Amino acid sequence: MTNCIIIEDQAPAQKILKRYIADTPHLKLNAIFSDAIEANEFLEKNSIDLIFLDIHLPKITGIDFLKSLKDHPYIILTT
Repeated sequence: MTNCIIIEDQAPAQKILKRYIADTPHLKLNAIFSDAIEANEFLEKNSIDLIFLDIHLPKITGIDFLKSLKDHPYIILTT
């Protein structure tokens, strides 16, 4: 099982990604975040294998968030 999270600020995109993950048997959605700062707090306490990461986010961009991670899981950039 691949544990994943979504970091996406747009509700329609969250819904599409959530549906895709639900339709993929080996993916398990652990959480959805609207900004990278909330996601970072979650990642400090939880082990995740894959992040669906939007590039355009409030507060900090997806690219800047990605650069800030020391050990990061697999990333799928969404935009």
